[in-house]
Amino acid sequence: CPNRCRFCQAKNQYFPFRKRSIEKILSFAAETYKYTGYEELSLCGLSVSDYPDFKELLKGLVGIFKDDSIGISLPSVKVKAGFGDISGIIATIKKTGLTFAPEAGSKRLRKAIAKDFDEDALFDSLKEAYALGYRHVKLYFMIGLPSEKEEDLDGIVDLAIRVSELRRQIIGSPAQVNLSINAFIPKPHTSFQWFSMQDKDMIMNKQEYIKNKIIKSRHKHIKFNFHNRYMSYLEGIFSRGDRRLG
Repeated sequence: CPNRCRFCQAKNQYFPFRKRSIEKILSFAAETYKYTGYEELSLCGLSVSDYPDFKELLKGLVGIFKDDSIGISLPSVKVKAGFGDISGIIATIKKTGLTFAPEAGSKRLRKAIAKDFDEDALFDSLKEAYALGYRHVKLYFMIGLPSEKEEDLDGIVDLAIRVSELRRQIIGSPAQVNLSINAFIPKPHTSFQWFSMQDKDMIMNKQEYIKNKIIKSRHKHIKFNFHNRYMSYLEGIFSRGDRRLG
C-alpha cells in the first residue's frame, strides 16, 4: 500500500510498494473460477484502487467473466477522478455494492490520522455510481481514535445520512448504507503505537451513542455493525504484547 495512514502497519511492514502484473492477476482469477465455480470474484488488497493499471485490470476481468455473469466486487476503494469509469466497467456485469473507508467522521480527525479521503470526491463519485444504478454503499469507520471528540461521532452518522440521501436526489429513493465500525487499536511500528487504547466501557458508550443517534434520525436505510468490543480488547493485547505474552 502506498498510503501513509498513521494507524496502519502496512507501510512499515510491506514497503516498498510492489505489484503483480495484469497477466498474472487475470490468470489467477480465471483459475480460481475454474476450480471453485463461485458467482462473485473480489480483488484483495489494502488499497486496490491504487494499482497503477486498475482500469485495464477491470476491463480484463470483465472480458473473462462477462459471458458467465460473474460479479466483480472491490474492497474499500479510494475516491478519485475517473471513479465513475470504474463503476461503469463493473456495472457491465453485475452491480455489486461500493465500499469506502473514511475511517473518521470529520475532516479534522481524518487529517490527524493522515487519512487521504476527499468528501467532495466521494459525493461526485457517488453521483456517477447512483446514476448507473448502484443502490448499496458500505462505509468503514473507527472509534476511539486519538483526539476524538463527540462531534466526530456525530460526523459518522451525518456522513452516512448524506450518502444515503444523495441517491434520493438523483434517483428518487435513498441508498442502503451499511456502517462497519471498529474500535481503534494502537499497533506497533506505527505513529500511534504509544497511544492508549480506550477501555471496553468507553467503547461501549460510544457504540451506544452512535446507535441512538441513528435510531433518533429515523433513517431506515442505514444499518450498523460494531465489532465485538471484547474481541477488540483481546486484539489490543495481542498486538502489543511482547515475547512474555507469546
